[in-house]
Amino acid sequence: MQQHMNTWSEARWPAYLLDFVEQVLVECPRCGGCALVECKRSLRGTPRLSCPDCGLAKRGWPPPSNSEVRRCARRRCAYCNDWLSKAAIRLLARKRIVEILCPCGAVSLVPWPSASMRIGDSTDPYFGLPLWLRTEVRGERLWAYNRDHLAFLDAYVRAAHRQRSPNRNASLASRLPRWMKASAVRHQVLNAIGRLARGERSRRR
Repeated sequence: MQQHMNTWSEARWPAYLLDFVEQVLVECPRCGGCALVECKRSLRGTPRLSCPDCGLAKRGWPPPSNSEVRRCARRRCAYCNDWLSKAAIRLLARKRIVEILCPCGAVSLVPWPSASMRIGDSTDPYFGLPLWLRTEVRGERLWAYNRDHLAFLDAYVRAAHRQRSPNRNASLASRLPRWMKASAVRHQVLNAIGRLARGERSRRR
């Protein structure tokens, strides 16, 4: 964890939440231990899940959700020109293709929806697994993707003075929840971050 700093400077840290997602600590879906999700180059890479405790290993983007698949049918049939919104849909996982069967009997083949990341909550951006570094403070969820992200939060909350770079309204610091920035909860937030840094799980949710 970072040393105590009276002044926090945005320039010393990664600018955006996306900068922390190459390595994400998650709760293993098999054994409940601490597993690692790695993905280089964000959306252009291939996510990999590995657990050192039980040996679980997964590779590749998970299949699209039902709503994402349904969006593939928002088109007209090439043969009868009717909308395919109520057509039967089948996911061909090996070929990464969505098969849409029109009531007229015509079959449309559409590529899988492109991979998407879901960032900004207490699940990992790739597989949607619960983050390992998560807890609650006064009913609010505190979480971090990895220990570097946790160190960022510690340094930000601990600082008495915070220097922001100009024109950085979309930066990570500007998007932190208001309750986390409040001086009234600083002690509780720092205690929670410390527990997570030490690996204590008794108060995790």
